[in-house]
Amino acid sequence: MSFKIFWKKMLFAIITGIFCIATARIHTFVTSELGYTDPDGQEWKYKKTLSKIKDHPYGSEKITYRIYTNQKNLQFGNVYEAINGNGTTVCMYRLQTEGAYPQFYLLEETTEPIPTPTPPIYYVNKAGVEFISNEYDIIYQLCQWKIITEEYFEHMSQTEVDFFLSDSPFGNIYEFNYKEEMKEIVSNDIVYTEDFTYQNQKDALPVTQPKQGQLVKIIKETRQEILKRAKKEKKEEFEYSGFGIPVYHANLNKKNISIDFENHIIKVCFYEKSGLHKCYVYIGFDGLTKKVIQTRRDI
Repeated sequence: MSFKIFWKKMLFAIITGIFCIATARIHTFVTSELGYTDPDGQEWKYKKTLSKIKDHPYGSEKITYRIYTNQKNLQFGNVYEAINGNGTTVCMYRLQTEGAYPQFYLLEETTEPIPTPTPPIYYVNKAGVEFISNEYDIIYQLCQWKIITEEYFEHMSQTEVDFFLSDSPFGNIYEFNYKEEMKEIVSNDIVYTEDFTYQNQKDALPVTQPKQGQLVKIIKETRQEILKRAKKEKKEEFEYSGFGIPVYHANLNKKNISIDFENHIIKVCFYEKSGLHKCYVYIGFDGLTKKVIQTRRDI
């Protein structure tokens, strides 16, 4: 054998050896990552990390599952549905049900909140208060409803703005349309349109544009006055004549408030704990009572 041929064979043997060693290392690495036996003796082939961003009304979050499974094509949705869709809390054990849900062994579940990007500033008033788009729309509606002037809006302080951007100056408030509700009155409703405590013009609340810095104080005082007046107008004696039902006295201690800015009406609903009997008192922005309705339905 010539010297040249000898070295060719040696070189081939060395390369082959290196390849075999590398293959063995790769095989060992893959095997260690795939194989797993859980505490119950169940063997699993594949290790997976599955993630997805889920959007909610309060923001987004990244949900991640670390699992072992025998199903190579198992997806995030399969695991999410198995954990959240069958009413079973899955934590560090495998799902046993064949067919209904894929089988897997849950190693870890993590939830990472994703911060919502800060919206750009849409408007800055003359007092230096910054508004994003939807905040500007909310506050500017006060001008459209003629509760304040545009000049007042331009000089509103941060405290006043925060007051209106919190829940509501009237409390837990809902919007409604007075004219539309009056069209939906049914025969079983008991409707009162007169003989109210506050129905004469002399009892009207003063309607004046507030001076700068007084709006929060005025709104809070108006809210308390409206509630005080509504309590005097509510009717707790329920009499359904013609049905043979005796008079029922309800303890209407709970309340919520709705407002119709377009028609300048505030609606106060009084109801008992059971929610069966209700009394709705409609009062104008001027503080005068417009209508009172007793009913067993939600208006």
